[in-house]
Amino acid sequence: MVNDAASRLRAIAELRGRNPDWAEQAVRQSATATASEALELGIIDLVAASLPELLEKLDGFTLADGRVLSTRGVPVQERPMSFRERLLSYLANPNLVYILLLVGIYGLIYEFFSPGIGLGFALGGVSLLLALLGLQVLPINLVGIGLILFGVLLMVLDAFTPTNGILTTGGVISLVVGSFSLFEVRSPVLRLSWVTVVATVGTLTLLFLFVASKGLLAQRHPVRPQTSLVGLRGVAKTDLAPEGWVLVRGEYWRARGEEEIRAGEEIEVVGEQGRRLVVRRPPPA
Repeated sequence: MVNDAASRLRAIAELRGRNPDWAEQAVRQSATATASEALELGIIDLVAASLPELLEKLDGFTLADGRVLSTRGVPVQERPMSFRERLLSYLANPNLVYILLLVGIYGLIYEFFSPGIGLGFALGGVSLLLALLGLQVLPINLVGIGLILFGVLLMVLDAFTPTNGILTTGGVISLVVGSFSLFEVRSPVLRLSWVTVVATVGTLTLLFLFVASKGLLAQRHPVRPQTSLVGLRGVAKTDLAPEGWVLVRGEYWRARGEEEIRAGEEIEVVGEQGRRLVVRRPPPA
């Protein structure tokens, strides 16, 4: 493969009038050159520090086919990037894509453990979709994604089946290893920063352990109301046909009506079924 690439690039360099020896070294030895060195080696034609300087140097430049460029006084038209192109340029940063990926995964997990107003679902879903859009731009390693998902799975399993932190430790290790092997980017400028990995994994892991452990612990406890709600009156906030939401003593409760009750009507609690109330219309005074 190396020999084939070297011969192809050497042929292209000879066809374009470039330096074929340096082209072969670029393949076999990963040779590099500064702008001034590239000019001396015949790799490039000219060096310009700005667009006006480039247009000035290109004026009168003879192409390989004999045509002569005339760029003096030519108006410059700038074509800005579209919104999609700007978004993709932002998402071409591995650090941003990595943070969005983990925020999306943990946001959906949080919403699954503690369903509420949908903040975790909305934030996690948008972050995950943006991360997937960025993953289309960047070269990724499927093994890295698998290790990240496996690490999250281990932490979730540890929340359901406590193992004194063994699965959590394995999950963190899998997350870290998968993070560093997620992107196949050789450039140090675009490489995923280890500071980003440590900070993101550490912060999200601590938040996940705290929220998940507290949420699961609360769900495992049996319902032990301090006072019974039977006999109290409230207001139906939605239609009970037969289930909906009611407001009793300033608290929203999931309720089942013994009869069809419209939103805004007064209700009376006649029973409790776990975390759900049984209500009816109050009898006439």
